[in-house]
Amino acid sequence: MNLDKRCPALAALPCPRSPVLTALRSVPCPALTLTLIEVKSKVDKIVEETEVGCEVKTGTMDGWDNSQKVHWLAKMGITRKGPFFKGAIDTTGVDTMDADWTFQQLEDLIGELGGVEVVAAMVLDGPNVNKSALKKMEEKYPTVVALLCLCHCIAIFFKNVFKLPILKDLSRNIKDTANQSRNVKW
Repeated sequence: MNLDKRCPALAALPCPRSPVLTALRSVPCPALTLTLIEVKSKVDKIVEETEVGCEVKTGTMDGWDNSQKVHWLAKMGITRKGPFFKGAIDTTGVDTMDADWTFQQLEDLIGELGGVEVVAAMVLDGPNVNKSALKKMEEKYPTVVALLCLCHCIAIFFKNVFKLPILKDLSRNIKDTANQSRNVKW
């Protein structure tokens, strides 16, 4: 069945021959397609309303621990030309990295990227504290789209899938076989 018939929102979008919409139509999951269309529509509107010649940006932050077990928060931006690093925050002295603290970091990054006039979206991974901070950001800045990182979502999905008993056994058998083959002299 044609996705346009299942999804009136897709059929109603302008430029039905655009390569992006053509690609969206090929996505097999209607729910995912609707999400992509919603995001694309918001971003297109922001791009359309943004001053000509101004580079539209997406901001993102992600935490990691270095070899000394110090937690850092990386701040990055992304444009059509590619990603760029804005800096990192040593979070050692931070008592609580709650939604308010994370929201403040989002606001700071939006400012560092040039303000809400040029920031189309902010992307974070999926812990509840980040979801809450993104929700606050969308309420304060309705023109900035809040997104959860798809890579993190997929990683969490597979982490949960591999917790299933049948897959634990399969994984254990594969590891045992790999270990045994390492010990064989060929």
